[in-house]
Formats: sequence, structure tokens, C-alpha cells
Amino acid sequence: MVRKSLHQLSSEFESLYAEAVVTARVDMDLLMESLSAGRDLGPEWIVSSVFTRNPHHGRFYLECERLRFIDLLIERKEIPKEGLLVEDEKFASVLRRSFEKRGLSIEVFAESFSAERSFRAWKPFFRFFKTSIRMMRHWLVCVFSASRRIPKGPAILLDGFLQNTDFTENGYHNRFFPGLRDFLSPKELNRLAVLSEAMETPRLARTLRAARASSQWFLLKGDYLNLGDYAAALAAPFRLNGRQMGPARFREFDVSVLVNRDLHNTAWNLQSTLGYLNFRFARRLSQKGPEIALLVEWFENQATDAGMCLGFHTWLPDVPIVGYCGYAISPRQIAHMAPSEVEDRAKCLPDRFAVIGPAHVEPMKTYFPGCDVVVGPALRFANVWEPDRVSAASGQLRILVALPMSGPKRDFLMENLSQLAQGHFKDAAFRIKPHPTLTPEALRASFRGTWPSNFEIVGDPFSDRIRESDLLISLFSSSLLESLAVGIPVVVFGETVSEIDHPIPKGLASAAWRVASSREELIEAVALLAPLDPERRAQYERMGEDVRLQCFEKTTRESVAKLLGLES
Repeated sequence: MVRKSLHQLSSEFESLYAEAVVTARVDMDLLMESLSAGRDLGPEWIVSSVFTRNPHHGRFYLECERLRFIDLLIERKEIPKEGLLVEDEKFASVLRRSFEKRGLSIEVFAESFSAERSFRAWKPFFRFFKTSIRMMRHWLVCVFSASRRIPKGPAILLDGFLQNTDFTENGYHNRFFPGLRDFLSPKELNRLAVLSEAMETPRLARTLRAARASSQWFLLKGDYLNLGDYAAALAAPFRLNGRQMGPARFREFDVSVLVNRDLHNTAWNLQSTLGYLNFRFARRLSQKGPEIALLVEWFENQATDAGMCLGFHTWLPDVPIVGYCGYAISPRQIAHMAPSEVEDRAKCLPDRFAVIGPAHVEPMKTYFPGCDVVVGPALRFANVWEPDRVSAASGQLRILVALPMSGPKRDFLMENLSQLAQGHFKDAAFRIKPHPTLTPEALRASFRGTWPSNFEIVGDPFSDRIRESDLLISLFSSSLLESLAVGIPVVVFGETVSEIDHPIPKGLASAAWRVASSREELIEAVALLAPLDPERRAQYERMGEDVRLQCFEKTTRESVAKLLGLES
């Protein structure tokens, strides 16, 4: 008897799983409320993978989505007669106990034991030693290179991570707030500080030397943290894991064992550690830092954001915090990242949120209708407002492929497109743009098969690459909206793509984009969108104007001043 796994079922019942993703968040917030009530759990709980719902660092939130999906299968009587096949025994035991209490005769099977899963229990201890070494290195480098600058006037802090690639021969390039300095006066620039963390940077000493030599003022966290703060960050998971969290109920399921397992397995992950250090940093800043007028937090609702906001609300309560959401995200990501009333009561959210276009306001309020959301400048997408830059058609179909960060999804795109490039689209020119985290050499090395002769790897800037193209093929990314905004049609292509997987709002430029999940659907979508005669191109450009107005607020002195609380 062949049993279907939950992964197979989620692909088969795509729309049902999409509903589970969106609705599970409400039940998750109720669970976090009940676990937090009456307990003094401290900042270590607020920055944990369980509370922050980060699917890249912990499994618990994804497991809750699957539990909600299983409930929907039961409601619609779609549970396979062969039973359910799940990933591990603990998750299976949660299902069995719930089904037994509800009088449901559903068999649950766990996949066979593997060495990889046995390693999970030991992984936190290896991570402890790795994190200890990383923090000691960070502290030593900062101590022996400390050189603080004093601002002229109350400081405006821009949050972000610092990498050695941010510095070039042309100076510092702020990846999070590009172009913002161009709209500020010399006096205002003297107040602007980049609040940076560089612990993840491989060339830490070189990066810090470049930061200190830059004309941009950097407020480096390592200049304020002391050895006791690093020790407290290392001790935080011990304090949290010393408590047994429970009872924990997610809908009809007792998930206490899953909560405690995730807290153990994700102990000392980098995001939670940095989040705790951000909390401690705010305290040190209140003791010996400059006067601060405003914190603009690059907001993704991760542990680092929660720790920083909690720290400022605790130690610097009079400093307003703006959460800048300088990106376009899908409904699936909204379910993970949008703020909630539970987080607001925990004091780990900004006071106000700034999104990059009117279309993003209501999605940000999905789980917190009362939150303050304003429209700010779309700094990273200012290029969409530059006129008359789309190049004319060349006679050869030019397809730009923007690859996602995820390995399996990237492999799916590359495998299918390489087959089509040597077959149906052999006369087209494919320009492959790797994700910023992947080098061209690594992309070629990971590619299986013969590299097509009409594949060309291209680099940044994306804004130039899309204007040299007739069509974009991508998945999930903000590049989908950026392409539509300049009048270039889009195919959202992936193995399983639902309406919650991409950031394009319903009804917006609907004639300029299609979704495809197979080669046949991709061929059909390209045939429908790609004939770029003058009339069709003019139609796409008219739609692009609507996309710009809805999704990308123009960067002006007025919009920048509003974001930073300055006079316009």
C-alpha cells in the first residue's frame, strides 16, 4: 500500500493548503498569547524561533500550518483511506492523541528513523560552541578597533546588516536604504547614522576598518556591548529551556512536545542570539550612547527586529520606532511576517510601519487591524520611475530569469528552462540572473546537465537587466512587480505555485502576467505574453503606470522627510 506524505497532499490540495497557511496564523497568535500569559519569560522568549515564527530557523510554525491543513482535510473528508504519513514520530504522536480524543479512526504513520534526525538533538550544542567563538571574535575585533563618532544633533538611526561587499571604490552603498542620502541636507546627513551589525560578515576586521574610514557615520553595536552582554546572550537559551512550556494547544492539538522540541533544537541559532544582543544593546545605548531622535528599523519581523524593538521600548521608551518594510511580499510571507496584537502587547513591534506603496497597506494590517501603517518611499525601486528606458524589441525573444534563493526551487527552474532552451525556445536568448547570495561560479557548479548555448549569466543592477528584456520568468520575488512596473510582462513559474506564493495583488495588470507550474503551461504563457508588437508594448506600459502608483511610492524629498520625521 502506497501512502501519501503530507508534502504530497499539500501539492495535491494546493488551494486547501493555501487556506491553511493564511488561517493558521490566527490560531498561532492565540497560542502565543496563552503561553505568554502570566509568565515572566524575558527577552529570550520574545526572540525565540517559536514566538517569532521564523520558518527558516525553526519547524514549529510550519508544523502548525500542517496541523491546520490536516483539520481542513478532515472537515472536507479528504483524508486518504491509507492514513497519514508524517515526517517524525513526535508529530505523529500529537496527531494520534488528538484523533483518539475526537473519536476519529485515522491511522498515522511516521517516516523511518534517519541519522539526520538523530543529529538534530545534538545540533544545538555544536551551535553553542560555534556561536561562542563567533561572539568572542566579534567582541575582540570591536574592542581593538573602537573609534566612536559623535553626531551633530539628535541622531537618526537606520537599521541594517553590514557586509564587506557594501564597500567599493566608490564608497559605502546602503543596500537597505539606497539613494536616501541624496535627499538630505549636509546638516541632516550629520545626524544620520547606520546602526549596523557585522557578526555574520566573513571578513569582519576589514569590514569594520572600512566602516570607520567611511564618510558615513556608523553606530556599531560592538562599540557598546561588553563581555557580560555576550555571556548573557549565550546563557539565554539555558534559561528558556530550563522551563517546560505548556500546556500548549493549537486548535484541537496538544503541541507542548513540539514547542519544547523546537526551543531545544533552535537554541543558539544566530537570529535569536542577535535578537537578544539587540535587546542588550539598547540598554547600553541608553547608558552611554548619543541622543537619539528616531530609529528606522528594517522590518521583517524576525528575532533581530523583536529584540531591538523590545530593547528600545524598555530602555529608550521616548524614541519613536518606524518599521520600514522596503519590499513587496506574498500572502504566504504576510502570514509569517505581518505584525499581530500579541506582539504589540509584548512591546516587540515598531510604533509605526512604513510600506512602499498603497497596495501594501491593508496586507500589513491582516492580523493587527489597529496598527499604524503609512506609505513611505520605495527606495530600492526608485528606478521604476525613470522614464523612457525600456529598450526596443530586437527581433529575438529576450527572456530574463531571476532565480530564487531556495536551492530546490532554483533547480526546478534551471532544469525546465534548460530543456526548453534547447527545444521549443532554442531561438530565444535566456539571461540568467542568480540570487545575490549565489555567485555565477556556484550556479554553474550546481547545474546538472549541459549548459545551453543560449544561456547567459548576468549580474546587477536588475533594473538595467529587465529593461533589456522582453519577458521575466521568476518566482516569489519583488522583481515580479518591478518588471510589471516598467511594462515588461511576467510569468510566475514554479513546481507548485498558488495565489499566496507571489506578491502581485489580485486584479493588478492582470493581462501582463501568468502563472505556470509545468513546461506546457510555461510555453502557453510565453506565447500569450511575448509577442511585443507596438500596440501590446503600449498596453503593458499603461498597466505599468498603475503598478507604479499602487506598489512603488516615488522617492522625493517630501517622502524621505516624512519617513525620517524631518521638515519637507
